[in-house]
Amino acid sequence: MRSLSLQVEPVPGLEALGDCELREQGWWHVRGLIQQAAREGVDAELVVLGVTLFVDGEPIGAEALRELPGRFATPLSKALGRAMVMYSPPDEAPADEAGGTTPGES
Repeated sequence: MRSLSLQVEPVPGLEALGDCELREQGWWHVRGLIQQAAREGVDAELVVLGVTLFVDGEPIGAEALRELPGRFATPLSKALGRAMVMYSPPDEAPADEAGGTTPGES
């Protein structure tokens, strides 16, 4: 059985902000925030990163992200890419190296 624990990973390049990591949130919570952002005309990616990027143990939030200087653009862009992967459906299971089949195939 697959682990159902939420993903956590470090975020390089943002050390000047504090201890930074991406923390996956529950899908339905994030989905609701995306829907709310759409209704309010807010950038959904900004909202997703705002609830997923934690600085010193707290979510940074969309408002704080808006205020960060341009020198953080590259690591934030990479963090957003990783966050979007966290909330994307997994790719097909990789082929079994020994037999060349995916799990469950006969």
